[in-house]
Parts: sequence; structure tokens; C-alpha cells
Amino acid sequence: MSREHIDARVRAYLAALRTHMRTEESEVLPLAERLLSGNDWIEIDAAIAHFDDPLFGAHVHERYIGLRDQINRQAQSARPAAA
Repeated sequence: MSREHIDARVRAYLAALRTHMRTEESEVLPLAERLLSGNDWIEIDAAIAHFDDPLFGAHVHERYIGLRDQINRQAQSARPAAA
């Protein structure tokens, strides 16, 4: 597969992901805020409380350790140097 082909597919994926996130932020979350009660949010929080983020949570899955380290290295290198 050519680099151009991969680049085009990655760009298309990112565009779709950004569209999805914009829809969540502009439509889904405001609707949820209007329709869900305080008790609903408490129940949601309780239902997801036991889920752990596999990449950055307390129990990082083995397969994500390298990816997490790479992200951290890139984030560190992108920060401006301290004066």
C-alpha cells in the first residue's frame, strides 16, 4: 500500500471522527443534558465506575504500554523548553 493511500485513508478517518465528535458535542450531549435528571447521571456514573481506561487507567493493559509511552514521549517533545 502506498504512503499516499494510507495518508488519504487516515485523513478520511480523522475527518469522520471529527464529524462524529462535533455531532456528540452539538447535538447528543446537549440533548442528554436537557433530558437526563441528576439521578440519571448518578446511575450512569455508577454503571461506568468499574470500567478502567486500558491506556491511561490504573491497570494499563500490556499491549498499550508501548503506545502510552510513545504518546508521552511525543507530548513531551512537543512542549516548549523551559526558559
